[in-house]
Amino acid sequence: MTAPALTVLMPLRHYHSTYLRNGVDSIIGQRCPYWSLLVIVDVENVSTFKDLLRRDLMDSRISMLENEGRQLGGKLNTGMRHARTGFVAILLGDDMWSPDAVAVLSEHISKFPGVDFFHSSRIFIDEDDKPISSIYYSRESFGLEDFLTSSPVEHLLCGRREQALSFGGMDESLNSVGVDVFDFPWAVAERGATFMAIN
Repeated sequence: MTAPALTVLMPLRHYHSTYLRNGVDSIIGQRCPYWSLLVIVDVENVSTFKDLLRRDLMDSRISMLENEGRQLGGKLNTGMRHARTGFVAILLGDDMWSPDAVAVLSEHISKFPGVDFFHSSRIFIDEDDKPISSIYYSRESFGLEDFLTSSPVEHLLCGRREQALSFGGMDESLNSVGVDVFDFPWAVAERGATFMAIN
């Protein structure tokens, strides 16, 4: 495989420079090099993030976009509209991906063409990247009723781009808490998407 199977969407506003550096490096250091990264920022922050990510933006796989919408949902919708891959995945500015994340996601996308939305297990780490929790395993099965109390899917989130855009993507009328990990997967599930947990 030489063409990326997925685009990483990184919406940025507030940031901690070390965590942001670690997050971007976690993509650059992927064992599978076939990815693209879209960094989406508000217009007033373009120069700040261009300075912070100057070296990274020299990589042809990494681009910066100005937010065309409102808040976090708007940034992610902007990224989805500009992505050129069938799947998009979200990386927040204070998170990191494991070194095999792109390889695992690409393999699953290829192996399970009927799946619309992948979600992974996760672990919490401290400021020195040391684990401070046990593994939170991704849920293998759930129903729409599970969204009434909490989201049964968590980051890492990777979904079919065209399906998301078919109903307008993220709800930009919502503020930035929960629009990505709660409201959006719920909206996708309501439209009959097939989910798969990656443990």
